[in-house]
Amino acid sequence: MTTLKFILRQIIAVFFIAAGFLSMTASAAHASNIFISDTVTADETNENKTIAVWLDSSPASGNVTVTYTITAGTAAQGADYQAGAYTGTLTFASGGSTVQSVAIEVLQDEIDEDLETVTVVLSNPSAGSTIIQSQATLYITDDDLPPSVNVADNSSAEDCSSANCTGGNVSFEVYLSNPSSKTVGVDVSTVDSSATAGADYTAVSKTIQFAPNSTSETFDIAIANDGSSEDNETIIISLSNPINASLDNSTAVLVIEDDDPAPQISIADAIASEDVANVVVSLNAPAGKNVSVTASTQGGTALENTDYAYFTNNITFAPGENSKTISIPINNDTLYENDEQFQVLLSNPSFGTISDNSSLVTIISDDPKPTVSIASSSASEASDNQTATLTLSTASGLDTTVNYATSNGTAIAGSDYVAVSDNVTFSAGETSKTVFVTIISDNTSEENENYTIALTSSDNNSDIGTNASATMLITNDDSDPTLNIAATTAVSEDNTTANVVVSLSAPSGKVVSFNYDMVDGTAVDGQDYTAASGTLQIPAGDNSTLIPVTLLTDNLDEATENFQINITSRTNALQGTLAGTVNISDSASTPPPVVSIADASVNEGAGSVALTVAVTIAFMLDKKNLITVSQVSHI
Repeated sequence: MTTLKFILRQIIAVFFIAAGFLSMTASAAHASNIFISDTVTADETNENKTIAVWLDSSPASGNVTVTYTITAGTAAQGADYQAGAYTGTLTFASGGSTVQSVAIEVLQDEIDEDLETVTVVLSNPSAGSTIIQSQATLYITDDDLPPSVNVADNSSAEDCSSANCTGGNVSFEVYLSNPSSKTVGVDVSTVDSSATAGADYTAVSKTIQFAPNSTSETFDIAIANDGSSEDNETIIISLSNPINASLDNSTAVLVIEDDDPAPQISIADAIASEDVANVVVSLNAPAGKNVSVTASTQGGTALENTDYAYFTNNITFAPGENSKTISIPINNDTLYENDEQFQVLLSNPSFGTISDNSSLVTIISDDPKPTVSIASSSASEASDNQTATLTLSTASGLDTTVNYATSNGTAIAGSDYVAVSDNVTFSAGETSKTVFVTIISDNTSEENENYTIALTSSDNNSDIGTNASATMLITNDDSDPTLNIAATTAVSEDNTTANVVVSLSAPSGKVVSFNYDMVDGTAVDGQDYTAASGTLQIPAGDNSTLIPVTLLTDNLDEATENFQINITSRTNALQGTLAGTVNISDSASTPPPVVSIADASVNEGAGSVALTVAVTIAFMLDKKNLITVSQVSHI
């Protein structure tokens, strides 16, 4: 519409100019009418523009004058235009030119603006002249493109210590590429990048307006000082929906520079049972980013994959975390052992520094001490050595030493065995040890003998069990001696008692016992002796004993008489001479009897005659010694 009006005004102006010239030609005698161009258009690129003022006829006499005044419309004097004189007088000389001009210099600028106007107003015509067209408008068309809206990257320390930050608010500038006489608007919004609205900053969504000729506006973004060490974080600032402008650099990045110290990573010592070790890795303060560190085990007195499982892994703390626990399996063995140790070492932190890189993990042994016992054994006297076995109830992880000593039983040290007082050491893992005792052999038949080996004490790595002593049996390897009774024993009736010797072929270490009885021979129980029976012993170490015999004395003159002693049974002896004869000789003081015969006569031819023999005994005869003499003599 503005362009159409401008064209119409140009046509009208040309028409009036033409009409004026015709009028002047037709009649120069009438009064002059003054005209000025209605509209004139100028481009900012034109340096000067003239506006025509004319008379419809040349003055017949005298000059015609008119005053002009240049007045700013929407254009600004000195910025959009200028003139040699902003008010002046145009003089049309009689007979001279009927056209004058007002010169206006159009000034070039770089401001996007609407169509601007300058007004030239005519006034004060000289006498006899009339202003027909009193005002002209100069339209200055803009040749500048609309400005572009830009936003620039920015940064600020999280604690707002930067120059562009005040009270926790970062000032952000939005600017135009060139001024505009129009009101320029643009929408501004923030978009999360690595920073998070509500946690790291306060989101912004607003419209910014630029007043005419203003090229810069600011807005604030509130940032949060969270005290958490983290990477620098970013916010995207986005421009959209420009008004009277275009978008050039429509996005920018605000970098929130972290000002918190990097975390310090440490690992704590740990005490573990024989199950699992829980080792704590810590940050001195939570970080705002992932923090990782490598943790690896290293053996000490505890052996890798024997006492604990080898471990190596990256430990990662998520943002906000400040503690992680590593669980390392512990081998639950049954060995009694000292507390053992290994280390967990930290290395290769992704962020921050390591303040304590080593954890000393102590595995507390929870197994009881093993107990030690000793077992009895037997050995032949012919053996050089006798062995005894010491046993641990379970294998131990430690060496342990046990003291032991022998003591006499029926076996005597120095005679039957060599005494020992010593110790034996079980190395770690061993459960059985053998000790030796020297056996002394002899040629004496004896009872099996025994002695004792006792566990007297142990070190702190084991306890003496309930089987703390062992009875060691030495079995006899010698034959029993033979048992013999004297084959004959001569005794006198003059003695009331006698002894019959029973002997061994060799002394025995055992008690030899035997039973005996007495059997009549020519000697009669109750007349010549008193029969007896019984049990006798030959003590260990002796080789003989005596069987007592009671003899009976009489006054008879008699021959040597005898009876028999028999060994009827025996123990701990072999069969020898088991029957012996006891011969009892008559008393030397008993006189023999006197024998006499009486005289007799017989007739010749009688055939035979009996003679009587008489015996005279000083003492009574034993009934066994009654003598009957019958003698028949044939004469």
